[in-house]
Amino acid sequence: MGKAMAATGSGGGLGRAKEQYTPFVSIYALAQCTRDLPTLSCAQCLSTAASNIGGYCGAAEGCQINFSSCRVRYEINPFYFPLAGGRATTDMTMYTKVVVAHP
Repeated sequence: MGKAMAATGSGGGLGRAKEQYTPFVSIYALAQCTRDLPTLSCAQCLSTAASNIGGYCGAAEGCQINFSSCRVRYEINPFYFPLAGGRATTDMTMYTKVVVAHP
């Protein structure tokens, strides 16, 4: 997730990354802020959201945490890269979604 969040400073509030976790498993991550959020506030929001992943998501194969101004998401299946011949699909039985009220 570090690379996804690092890209937000110059990426207009959007960062994406693909990391090789094991030889057979990749992790796809997305970090995104609303367009009206200043860079520092975006970084703080994403940092808070990412720090909650372990507590809310556990060992889920995918998780999304939404705050009012930012969100972080990870999956072991691609969900934002275009795939040849079709769209990415997600097995929702292995997915955890967390919505957190954040001031």
